[in-house]
Amino acid sequence: MREQRRDQGSDGNAATWSGAKSSSRQPTLMLVDDEEFLREVGRQFLLREGYQVLQAGSGEEALALFADRPDIDLVILDLGLPGMGGRACMRELLQNDPTVRILVASGYADPKECREALGMGAGGFLGKPFRRQELVEEVAKLLGDRGN
Repeated sequence: MREQRRDQGSDGNAATWSGAKSSSRQPTLMLVDDEEFLREVGRQFLLREGYQVLQAGSGEEALALFADRPDIDLVILDLGLPGMGGRACMRELLQNDPTVRILVASGYADPKECREALGMGAGGFLGKPFRRQELVEEVAKLLGDRGN
């Protein structure tokens, strides 16, 4: 299971467990894609919206980062990763934290793959290449802050 840490309040006192979403901080997203260019473009789109963005180039790297950063609010995950692959990564993420929100982004957006990803626990599916507005809307929907 994912490590629980206390977040510090503005007065320096331990305020909340990291599993609780604090309204005083910007959401932290992890963008997982083996293509550096796509990670960087996605990162720029999301930074402009005020999100904190972490990046991982593989499923293995994503799992290590996820274990170290309990403040991650949403994972944007490519299914076509080398190594362990996106599906195995998603399974492990959900095993470590069943409440994690995952947006699958894949260049192979056939209806069967979309249903499979949603059935595994993804909160949404985004076909690549995607437009900035599509990414921003899906992220906002999954985070529950549609006013963004």
